[in-house]
Amino acid sequence: MIRLAWRSLAGRRAGWAASLVALVLALVMTTACAVLLESGTRAASPVERYAGTDVVVGGQPFVPRARELRTALEELPSVERVVVELSFPTTAVDASGEPVEAPWDGPSLGHSWESAVLAPFTLRRGRAPGGDAEVVLDGALAARLGKGTGDTVRLAGPDGTRAYRVSGVADPP
Repeated sequence: MIRLAWRSLAGRRAGWAASLVALVLALVMTTACAVLLESGTRAASPVERYAGTDVVVGGQPFVPRARELRTALEELPSVERVVVELSFPTTAVDASGEPVEAPWDGPSLGHSWESAVLAPFTLRRGRAPGGDAEVVLDGALAARLGKGTGDTVRLAGPDGTRAYRVSGVADPP
């Protein structure tokens, strides 16, 4: 019986090699999926930006006809409030002119104050911004910059580097 199996194998080397390659690829894919599943179950990344929301509607890089969509959503009887999220790339600049990197992988983003309720961010010190020349910093960035309420901070954004007055310091939940 074994001699017959070896003869069959010797006569069909290409089929045997293809079967072996398929088996190895199946094992690699199974292992990769298991690693993804394991890392997904162990990840303890808290949802911060949209923790205070029930529904998020988004698009890349914007939602077409956003005003019409907002009006339609506000007219629904079960909707309490519609909040528009405005995010933009920005980087804090320290006193020496060097950019202060975000503590996470990815871009550093600024957000409109109206959308602070989405996280929800809570003011630890100070007050909400009163105009275009004021900002609220998150606690971690304020600590890295050594800035507090009433100080001036420089932020680099799409329109260049500008100075802003820190009106408050906020923390995520």
